[in-house]
Amino acid sequence: FGNILRKRDSDNSFKANINPVKRTRFVSERIDIFDNVWKSETLYLTNDPFNDAQLIVKNFDFKIIVEEEKTKIRTKWSKLIFENNVNLPIGPRRINVEEKTFKWGAGYDKQKFDGFHVFRDFDPIYFNNKNETVLDIRSNFLIQRALTGETKSFPEENQSSISPKITQDANTLDYLGLDLIFQSPINNWNYYLLANTNSLDFEKLDKILEFETFLTKNIYTEEKKHSKALGDLTLFGSFREKTKNGSLGEITVQSSLGGRIDFVKDEKIVNNFDKIILNKTSLLSFTYGQYSSPSKNSPSELINRNRYNLSLKRIYNFHIWEPQKPKFIDSSFKYTPETIQKGFYWLLEGNLDFFRYSDNNKQDLFLVKTGPKLVLGDFKKKLLDYTEIGIYPRFKFNYGESPFLFDQVVDTKVIELVASQQIYGPLILKFTGELNVDEKMSENDNLINPVLDLSWNRRAYNLAIFYNFDTEVGGLNFKIHSFNFKGLGKKFK
Repeated sequence: FGNILRKRDSDNSFKANINPVKRTRFVSERIDIFDNVWKSETLYLTNDPFNDAQLIVKNFDFKIIVEEEKTKIRTKWSKLIFENNVNLPIGPRRINVEEKTFKWGAGYDKQKFDGFHVFRDFDPIYFNNKNETVLDIRSNFLIQRALTGETKSFPEENQSSISPKITQDANTLDYLGLDLIFQSPINNWNYYLLANTNSLDFEKLDKILEFETFLTKNIYTEEKKHSKALGDLTLFGSFREKTKNGSLGEITVQSSLGGRIDFVKDEKIVNNFDKIILNKTSLLSFTYGQYSSPSKNSPSELINRNRYNLSLKRIYNFHIWEPQKPKFIDSSFKYTPETIQKGFYWLLEGNLDFFRYSDNNKQDLFLVKTGPKLVLGDFKKKLLDYTEIGIYPRFKFNYGESPFLFDQVVDTKVIELVASQQIYGPLILKFTGELNVDEKMSENDNLINPVLDLSWNRRAYNLAIFYNFDTEVGGLNFKIHSFNFKGLGKKFK
């Protein structure tokens, strides 16, 4: 359920993300040690195992405090130093090492937040001594909505929540939003609740609230040298869950309640030299649920149906050509924190879905996707030294139809595209999207979910900006890479 807990960040846009750093090098003229407290007037930290260090954190009035098996870092003022040249102040730092460190961020989401917004993550709230039951809270301030005094994120006051959204005056409570993630073990089960609002005006609660809830339990585990199998039982519920259905775009499932059982097995097939020649994934899933969602024949009308779904999926990833790569990087790797695995691969995916509905409608689907992926280059030279191209034609064959809009089979002939290319030095341009080649579709639906990503890549950190032209969501991601190097390292300052 890691994907469930990461969903909030994947839906948001501009954000900074500092990965847990396993090892660091530090330099200080003097460190005073008093029992469980280490102090230094000025201390330099770097995650980079090599010189010249690409990223340094300069800290003033630095303290490390160890209390009850928890480590706290406090500084009066800190700044990031990029390439020993560019300085970026980040202010006082109050970091609990076991918890997330970056609390502030900003984003752009035109449909949900009317544009730009800023958010703040609060410290987790724990409800027991083992820290297993926890509530995470994020507050959002919707800058663009507040500046214009208008919103186009809600239907008219007396209309249903699936009615067309209109431009209307925003009140003060519309300038704020809230995200919650709650998780807790319950005997041998795990409970998750994800809820968010794009306003705090609770008089229109049915138009601002979205939530998903899950109660899940592992019922089967088998792990061998080259394979792992899992079985999970999940009870689920949701309100105003957003789903994506290809060229139809984002569709709201007004409510759902049901259960699902999943069995998945991952296998690695190796040759006589213990080298992987094939990755294989098998999935068997059965779901029963009650759904309320827009009708396929009348999208402005909510209908209620029970649905059964039996799904079988098999994925093969053939390693056709995969040369040996270096195990470790050295100081010549300026643009990447790890060595590049070059290769030529072939993907083959097959999926069978059988849907049955309580109004006697039924829909059977056979999906097949296949195609090559090529990775070239070491990403060490300055020009055109990294290329990744994936081309995956995908075909759907269906019989029958759904009464709903959110699961109706569309886009029966599509080519999935993934392409990354080093332009110069640390710059990489990436494109992902789907090309609809179904002759029945209009020209406006030819390109589905196109995303452009431009990234500045260094051994110690990464900065990437992206924009999704369909959902009108943009993003800026900043990552500090983590290395698990050995030894104490050389002086870097």
